[in-house]
Amino acid sequence: MLLHSRSWTALPGCFHGVPQPTLLGHFIVGSVDSDAVARADAILLEAFDDLDLVIPDSDGPVGLLHRVAHLAEAAHAFFGHPVSSAYRFIPRAPAADEEVQTFDAALPYHHAESASLVIAWAVALLNKLTLGDDPDAREHAKSGLEALGKRVRPAGLRGINSAHFVRAAYQLAIPVAPLAREIYCFGTGKHTRALRSTLTDRTPSIGVSLARSKMQAADVLRAAGLPASQPRVVGSADEAALAADSIGYPVVVKPNDKDGGTGVLANLGSAQEVRGAYPETAAVTRHVLIEKHVAGQDYRLTVHDGQVVKVEQRVACGIVGDGAATVAELVQSKQASRHLRRIRRETGKIPLSLDHDIPGYVTGKPLTTIRN
Repeated sequence: MLLHSRSWTALPGCFHGVPQPTLLGHFIVGSVDSDAVARADAILLEAFDDLDLVIPDSDGPVGLLHRVAHLAEAAHAFFGHPVSSAYRFIPRAPAADEEVQTFDAALPYHHAESASLVIAWAVALLNKLTLGDDPDAREHAKSGLEALGKRVRPAGLRGINSAHFVRAAYQLAIPVAPLAREIYCFGTGKHTRALRSTLTDRTPSIGVSLARSKMQAADVLRAAGLPASQPRVVGSADEAALAADSIGYPVVVKPNDKDGGTGVLANLGSAQEVRGAYPETAAVTRHVLIEKHVAGQDYRLTVHDGQVVKVEQRVACGIVGDGAATVAELVQSKQASRHLRRIRRETGKIPLSLDHDIPGYVTGKPLTTIRN
């Protein structure tokens, strides 16, 4: 039903209205069975519920090509390759005796070799779903996406911000171009801004340095007359337990030089819990801190040019019992949700999990302790 170029021409600039580097090639489309395409659509939406996949409202040969483009775009975004939603298919004049139609194509790419692999995957998948009758099509589609990711994810942008920023720039028609490793320029002329993730060319280096040291940040806050913790540096589990006894429970064990919650264990209520937490934190840093745990609401403030532009209340991940399932079953169900799968994919962290040393964790007996 569908064939594509064996090789694609990668243009480093824009072409045919695609606002980023563009792949040029062609597709050959045969007869299209609308019922088979509808069945394929249903399988795609079921198999790829964690992709931002939009099924186009079009049919025939052009509709099939639009599905290739949408599937490729969703896969690119899934693996950290920012691409725009712009693409173009130009039909060639068919010969009188031809039963197939050829289209020249212009598709966006972030990394040319990866983009050609994504296109080949999308074409093969659509052919398999529309021409075959595989009872395990959903699972095979999911495993195929996983195999694709092993080949193309390494060329994607790291972290959870850069790819979103670049893709948003394409959608908003903001000029964007790579400057250096993980650094992109947004805009043109004197208004150009360079970003590495959320850091811009105007972000104060002293502020960044202070933010990367929890102890220094607390010192600065206290110097400004603001309430702040008084963390202590500890070098062993026993030293951490002694510090906790002195500070008073509950306490928090955390790294001085990490962010995103890495290595943080909070609300520890005994010396035994502190001793057990210390090795986990020490595994990610050489600078372990212990401080008083303060209960309260958690808010994140976004400040731009000295103005607060957004305030978010952050609520810890949790579960609600249903009177039937065990805690382990509820956690497993929550982990399978699209939202938590996305967080795990983008950060590499499991937002909600059970302590592995709790009795019943493996057997599925009712449990009560949750780590988040």
